[in-house]
Amino acid sequence: MLLFVPESVQVSETSDDLADFCRAERRANNRRVKLVLNSLEEDTMSVETIVIWIAIGLAAGWLASLVVGGGYGVVGDIVLGIVGAFLGGLIFRALHLGTPFRGVASTIFVAFVGSVVLLVLIRLVSRNTARGR
Repeated sequence: MLLFVPESVQVSETSDDLADFCRAERRANNRRVKLVLNSLEEDTMSVETIVIWIAIGLAAGWLASLVVGGGYGVVGDIVLGIVGAFLGGLIFRALHLGTPFRGVASTIFVAFVGSVVLLVLIRLVSRNTARGR
């Protein structure tokens, strides 16, 4: 292991400064390892995360159904809202737009916009296929 010792640390065979420096480096490395492990643990999907997705999907899908008209029921609105959230995220990212809100409100807003776009696209496709018959 290479050890880069700052010039302020006096290096000798019995140096207390070097021993203190090494202990401090070891503690810092342990903290870094704990931070990496904690971030890996946070990336797992929990039941709460799935429930939040469902709640946001339901809210966004229901709101989009109110604005555009019609609805697909509770399960349909949840699916509409979750797919709309992905679509809204793509739209906002592609256009480099920010949201006017913070937190859950911004998530619902992005999902709502995506859900409205998705509903309009579904209506256009279903209208065109109905005319083609």
